[in-house]
Amino acid sequence: MHLNKKLALAALLLGCGSATCQEYTQQSPSPTDMHLTAIEFVNSDSGWVTASWANSGGLFETADAGQSWDTVLIREVERFDALDMIDGSTGYAAGDALYKTTDGWQTWTRTELPAAPQGTHTGVSSMQFVDANTGWLSTRPSGAQSYLYSTIDGGANWTYLGTFELDSWKFNDASVGWAALLDHSFVRTNDGGLSWTPVQMPASITTSSNVIEVFSYDEAIVTTFQDAETRYSMHKTTDGGANWDSSLPGVPRDAEFTDQMNGYGFEQFGTYSSSTDGGMTWTEDTEAEIGHEKFTCVSVLGDSVYLGGEYGYITASADNGATWSQISKGSGQDLRRVGFADSQHGWVTGDGTILGTTDGGETWNHLPGPVLTNFFQLFHSGPADVWPFSATDVAIRWNSVNLIRTTDGGQSWTLEDPDDIWPDGRIYLLDSDTYFKYDPAGRRIHKSTDAGQTWTAGPATVPPLDAGDTILDFYFYDEMNGWIIGSPIIAFHTQDGGQTWTETAQIIRLPSPVYRRVRFVTPDIGWMVGSYGLILRTTNGGDTWVEQTQPDTFDDTNVDLVVVSETEAYLAGVSDGQSMVKRTTDAGTTWIEQYTPTFGAHGNATANNGLAVVDGNVWTSGIFGSILHGQASGDCLADVNNDGTLSPTDFTAWIAAFNSNAPGCDQNGDGSCTPTDFTAWVANFNAGC
Repeated sequence: MHLNKKLALAALLLGCGSATCQEYTQQSPSPTDMHLTAIEFVNSDSGWVTASWANSGGLFETADAGQSWDTVLIREVERFDALDMIDGSTGYAAGDALYKTTDGWQTWTRTELPAAPQGTHTGVSSMQFVDANTGWLSTRPSGAQSYLYSTIDGGANWTYLGTFELDSWKFNDASVGWAALLDHSFVRTNDGGLSWTPVQMPASITTSSNVIEVFSYDEAIVTTFQDAETRYSMHKTTDGGANWDSSLPGVPRDAEFTDQMNGYGFEQFGTYSSSTDGGMTWTEDTEAEIGHEKFTCVSVLGDSVYLGGEYGYITASADNGATWSQISKGSGQDLRRVGFADSQHGWVTGDGTILGTTDGGETWNHLPGPVLTNFFQLFHSGPADVWPFSATDVAIRWNSVNLIRTTDGGQSWTLEDPDDIWPDGRIYLLDSDTYFKYDPAGRRIHKSTDAGQTWTAGPATVPPLDAGDTILDFYFYDEMNGWIIGSPIIAFHTQDGGQTWTETAQIIRLPSPVYRRVRFVTPDIGWMVGSYGLILRTTNGGDTWVEQTQPDTFDDTNVDLVVVSETEAYLAGVSDGQSMVKRTTDAGTTWIEQYTPTFGAHGNATANNGLAVVDGNVWTSGIFGSILHGQASGDCLADVNNDGTLSPTDFTAWIAAFNSNAPGCDQNGDGSCTPTDFTAWVANFNAGC
């Protein structure tokens, strides 16, 4: 009670007005850039997927047949490996913990996994519910063993059924189930798993096996591995294993049957097949392929089939596989640069990927790219800078000086200057008409004022580069002031449009820095950033530079820079393996870390590659198709609900953030969500904004 009074008093005295808090949300192509681990639809519109990457995971929901997805849960320290929706309201998701909802994931309850009889759990390997209350789950304690549990009260209590060397298992109802063991044998139960009876199998089956479907205590379909050439064979019994019908080799390992005759299966390597004779023969459907990505899960609902794969790929059929359409697609590729023409229209480039948005990043569409046979190979070779001129007009550089440009929002592209490729050259587009190119062989700057149709070559006055030198950024603030920077510690500046160049004073540090990005907000005021946390600022056009300090140093590569005003700038990069964005509003005297959650692959040590800031919105792009969005703000961390004021409701919001491991939980800036953040929140609250 005393604490609540203190909080209420602080809210009255120290309300932070219009302050908001910096939190980043994932905007990757729907539903996620992570690998899908389970997919389940309960009707033609309502579906859910779980996804995991390393030790992170998420749960995502659609209410419009996959056209758009909402993030239900994101856990930076927990995987999601299993999903079972009973209907549109009640469902379970599990991985490193168990989550349950009874209102369609509007709210959910998180519980720890059942107590392990010995050792510890390393996550849920399988989970199945046959109704809202009756279900089973198996966990991975260590090695080849699995703990098996059952519940009859919706997960409130669990019964330990034993320790098994399980390969797979499946139940038909509350009593009947089958399990495949790692010794290549099968067992079955008719009392919910309390006791198990061995199943007689043909002597020829001596390899790994999998339970596909259970129809009754006597009737089941299983697969066994044959060899690398023929893959799997399928076996079906109607008399508890006394007799078996076996298919020819070459069937899918994983499948789902809607009845005793009709099944849908997939191989991990992007192939899908169906059977109408109980699995004895299978027809492969190449129309369902998703390229080189792998299928990881399947859901069947009447005539509709949904296949999930790596990097958020989902393809669906509404007619039992006769025709297919891709309803969702993650990038699956590293994203290099991001650019916005306004707060709604933006583009992201990556390895063989161009994405576009017209709604501020709420949805991202894969754009077709130019009609080039080698486009997706060439696009991998460079950072692919983006120049957004308007909502429909954008140019992209890839593979040194090559340019592509669209004037219809990315539906069609024009390859500009295709015959003039200079190795190690660079190009910079000042505006939609004014281009600059650097020719390292002739040491010349070429200028165009008609969007690259014609070029005027300047004098060969750029200082020669030594062997091993590499240009990493080529930038013009206006038609007169330009920069060439790179490795090792290369920095040349022109004030006459490239007629003459001056080498800037080098910053000598150990280890020696590499200049990576330079940007100006006036001809005199700008920043330059490089490796090992180097941040330089100039107020005299680069004649002299002042090194600025920050509490954390960025790693050697993948640093991007945006300068907003004479006092405000942003940095994106990686520090100690953690992706982050930093902002200064006092000309670099202090840099404030903007909280950047490690959603899925975005937490990898080579995450933040691109950065864009428009109208107070911040976007950053990273590996495996990760895109994050945040709002420019101050450091009012205590305003957890982002309503612009401090009040006791922020305490409720912090509790919710703590329980769901949401970004607002981290109040002490250590990048994690722990009980110590409560003390930090109280201090932040009492300090005000």
